[in-house]
Amino acid sequence: MVVNPDMVEKCRFLLDPVSWGEKMLVNRDGSPRTYRDYQVRDLRCPAARIVHLDGRSVGKTIDLSTLLLHFTFVNKGKSVLVAAPYQGQLNLIAEEVEFQFNSNPLLRDNVTLKANGQPSIKRHPYFEVLFRNGCAIYFRPAGDHGDVFRSLHVDLLLIDEAAWLSTRAWNAVQQCLNAGGVMRVSSTPNGLRNPPYSRITQSRAYPVFRRPSS
Repeated sequence: MVVNPDMVEKCRFLLDPVSWGEKMLVNRDGSPRTYRDYQVRDLRCPAARIVHLDGRSVGKTIDLSTLLLHFTFVNKGKSVLVAAPYQGQLNLIAEEVEFQFNSNPLLRDNVTLKANGQPSIKRHPYFEVLFRNGCAIYFRPAGDHGDVFRSLHVDLLLIDEAAWLSTRAWNAVQQCLNAGGVMRVSSTPNGLRNPPYSRITQSRAYPVFRRPSS
């Protein structure tokens, strides 16, 4: 097949998670997805390590779901781990992922099918999705010790509510990231001085995004 300039231009949106999200994703009322200025800066940030200090209701679930859905759509054979201290903190992100699958046939058709013809989405004991292009998404609650992270090796690591992770769980989840992988860490303020999370919010190795609720 000959690739002409018009085809290249039409596919250019695949390179940008913001443009991709605006074309592929929708809001809960069915309107096209749009992003706030600070979400655009976050989604387009090229750094391999990013940490967030976020207030509540700033659109964190929208950012995380866009990142993981775009990543698994444009790559082959890559994997994503979405981690948080407890299952309840993961449910909103998992629900948003399923909502987008149900809203866009292109996303839904990229999911591998089981022998019975149903999408290969596992919900128990943990939410997992396998894709036709070899990609996978794993959701895991860390609990106190992070034992559930054993044997997982991923290319994109998204950690939510990181300030609540124990040091042991933090050390365990870090070992899941493959060499050259990308990590996004976020949390809402909780008044606790969690050593690993506090350390990286003050590290020059991590660009820090601060998004207060106001």
